[in-house]
Amino acid sequence: QVSTMVASVGWLGAPLVSRALLAAAGESGEVPRKLPLPVWLPVDVQASPTYEILYALEAYTTTLTGLVTLCIDVLFIRLMLMVTAELEVLNYNVSTMANTHEKISDRLHNESHKQNTETQDFYKSDRALQKTETVYKHGSDFQLYQELVTNVRHHMIILRTIDLLEAAMSKSIIILLFINMGALCSNLLVVGVLLQAGGGVTRPLTLTAMIPFLLYQTGMFCVFGQLVTDQSEKLMISAFSCGWNESDARFRRSLLIFMAMVNRPLEITVGKTCKLSREMF
Repeated sequence: QVSTMVASVGWLGAPLVSRALLAAAGESGEVPRKLPLPVWLPVDVQASPTYEILYALEAYTTTLTGLVTLCIDVLFIRLMLMVTAELEVLNYNVSTMANTHEKISDRLHNESHKQNTETQDFYKSDRALQKTETVYKHGSDFQLYQELVTNVRHHMIILRTIDLLEAAMSKSIIILLFINMGALCSNLLVVGVLLQAGGGVTRPLTLTAMIPFLLYQTGMFCVFGQLVTDQSEKLMISAFSCGWNESDARFRRSLLIFMAMVNRPLEITVGKTCKLSREMF
């Protein structure tokens, strides 16, 4: 928001600052009044109140356009942050399945030990102990497997969310990135030419005020897109450190399938070609 306002103020205030500097320098003759955006009308735009009305309209439309663009950017960035947060929660849930398994095992073991003590007092044999320990082992493995299923479903929801996010961002963001890239290159080129020509400070100041906004807007999408990729890359490590070595064969097979799914990191691609990442910025 700050960069948007700075760019808008620089763009809208450049004609006034230039006119004030020329007047203070004692330029001969009347200093022409310029508008923030060049416009052609079949009337004298230098006369009052036409100049003031056009200046106010251009200031309003420029500010409104900047705010609308800002709101759209904030919406997409918020969605990317939500996906990043969901991936972080999934990483935590996957990596702590071993702790949950130990808690469930301890609880079932305590319950089975209590039940076994009562049964032993009645039967005076070891058969009840073996049966109860088997139930306890199967119960803890089943709970661990169900937790893995829950995490897999959570991951599938995240995948569908990213697909919807890419569909919403694909056309608008790729157009925005190409416009920003072209505007940034042309601004730098024109500013250098104008400064060498020495034709005043109005146009160089106006174009320079837009450069931080273009860099900031492009960088924000790339940075938050990289956050999604970084969190998804941690899923493999989280799955490997979940305590699978103490689980049954069914859990290990399912975990292997899950690790194959998360082996490829998630990336937000716009326009089917550009990936929002640190390398792109």
